[in-house]
Amino acid sequence: MYRQIAFGMMMCMGCAASFGQDRDTIKVDRMEALKEIVVKGDLPNTRLKGNAMITRVQGTPLASTGTLAEMLVKVPGMTGSEDSPEVIGKGTPLIYVNGRLVRDDSELKRLRSEDVRDVEVINNPGAKYDATVRAVVRIRTKKLQGEGFGLDLSFLDSQDLRYGMNTPNTKLGMNYRKDGVDVFGSVWYSRLNFHQYSTLEETTYTSKVFHQNGPYTMTWKNNQIVYTLGTNWQIDANNSVGVRANVTHYLNGTDMVIYDEDVEENGVLVDHLYSEQTSRNSQPLGWLTNTYYNGKAGKLGIDFNFDFMKNGLDTDRENQETSLVNSDFIRSKSGTDSHLYAAKLVLTYPVWKGDVSAGTEMTFVNRHNTYSIDKSFIADTDADIDENNIAAFAEYECDFDKAGTASVGMRYEHTLFDYDDCLNNDKLHRSMDEFFPTASYSVSLSKVQTALSYSIKTQRPDFFAMDDAVTYISRYSQQAGNSTLLNERIHDLTLNVSWRWITFSASYEKCKHAITQWSFLADNDAVLIKHVNLDRPINTLEV
Repeated sequence: MYRQIAFGMMMCMGCAASFGQDRDTIKVDRMEALKEIVVKGDLPNTRLKGNAMITRVQGTPLASTGTLAEMLVKVPGMTGSEDSPEVIGKGTPLIYVNGRLVRDDSELKRLRSEDVRDVEVINNPGAKYDATVRAVVRIRTKKLQGEGFGLDLSFLDSQDLRYGMNTPNTKLGMNYRKDGVDVFGSVWYSRLNFHQYSTLEETTYTSKVFHQNGPYTMTWKNNQIVYTLGTNWQIDANNSVGVRANVTHYLNGTDMVIYDEDVEENGVLVDHLYSEQTSRNSQPLGWLTNTYYNGKAGKLGIDFNFDFMKNGLDTDRENQETSLVNSDFIRSKSGTDSHLYAAKLVLTYPVWKGDVSAGTEMTFVNRHNTYSIDKSFIADTDADIDENNIAAFAEYECDFDKAGTASVGMRYEHTLFDYDDCLNNDKLHRSMDEFFPTASYSVSLSKVQTALSYSIKTQRPDFFAMDDAVTYISRYSQQAGNSTLLNERIHDLTLNVSWRWITFSASYEKCKHAITQWSFLADNDAVLIKHVNLDRPINTLEV
């Protein structure tokens, strides 16, 4: 891509012009009777910077994609769907917008692609990020221009041509800007109407061979309104502060799961099961607030974020089962109430040819879970769960000019998990201290940009994977966790190469104590699905 700028007759003293990137800068101390300047530069839409791929959106076809969620899956290095964007080979990423962590996925559908400046995809994050994070996407929006009052109204409807379902949403937003202060608010409405049609085939080998085969249908329907209010203050060129709050109102929600399958035992048809499971969901108002400060004190850079989130879900579930053996009607109820407090502080200071970054990150989560069912062989639960993570990290990045850029880092994490089920006197306490080193090196070889990075990651089992309580799925299927699970330990070596508009990524991973699900035969001849650790490491190459 070439950009040509022509100037007519001018007289000036000390001029500078910047085009696209920092490196495209022309400085002229004195010009007299200058008739024309022609500037040519190669400005790629995607470039490597360290272990990150940065894609420019502003001024490209990506800017007219639609919502941010629709745009992300079209960015180099990304895949998936607008409901679940992923980084190729790394899975679901953490997503940041202007340095703020996105904790509400619906925000990706409330933002417009035309407001985005660039997208940074990091497929092997360093010590600044949680050790469970496999990938990070950082989005920077365009700086709004002008002052005064503005309104924004948009409507979007996605229609499925095969099944006829549609998911409309609309947004009304406002913004007032004066003397570096922005006050903004919006109301966003969305209706979800989603269907999944597939075939379920499952074979379980224990003392008997159970084979289940048949159609499997899932339907989700709900309506929600999200209210947003906040303010930003650009104190000066180096300092800004702001606060925002989202309130989510779920109007109603219904989920339905249908099994229609043959059940064979040792090759002989023993039953035909039709199961229709209907769940009616209700949720209190969900709260999400963020407070941030980004600035400098002399040479010291300061980046601080504090988040609070509160949400819950109450579900009444009815399961109507019909089979050759007998029919049954099962009722169950479940409820979840969650609170999250999170804070992150990053300090940056220039040292020699680079920057030292150090900081801390803390996350405190409290949940109260209840579950009851009218089956005597499955116990009710009433549990409190606390999950706390306190981390400290340090990282040094150094620029050696033409020799490239290198970084090294270390992250320490203290995790605490407490589970207390008062109905069953079931308690679980787990405390761990772990260290996670990281390193990366990037260099430009002529027009080829390369980056190599190494890190150690982990995957910790969530509450549902460690909960030993049995959950009813159907007469032939039950599910339970495993409180003895070990954390996964993942060694990740990633190579990124970029040339012109072509990008290439390859990743080698070695995972110890990999967590998976395994089927066992329960006492009542049902299949019990549990989480287990694999005995041998798994080696994976992603290209």
